Amino acid sequence: MSKFNITGIFLWVGSITLLIFQILSSLMNREDFWGYLNLGKIIGNEYVNWINGISLFYIQKSLYAIISMPLFIILFLGGIALFLIDSMFNYK
Repeated sequence: MSKFNITGIFLWVGSITLLIFQILSSLMNREDFWGYLNLGKIIGNEYVNWINGISLFYIQKSLYAIISMPLFIILFLGGIALFLIDSMFNYK
């Protein structure tokens, strides 16, 4: 196994763990930090205001979509990207 595969597996495990925490939090009717976790919530919305300074609307809209996307989806897609990179550039 390469480093890309191992990192992709860790991202998938983190994604599944985060999803389980969010499911358990919603089943217990708790609206705390685990309720809806995204990059804007982790970084802080006051630190992502630089996106408003981007002049191209489509890039601005895309960055807001990534920042507001649930974190478990970002981790899952990151794992898929690493698996694809490993399969394309398999140096054995």
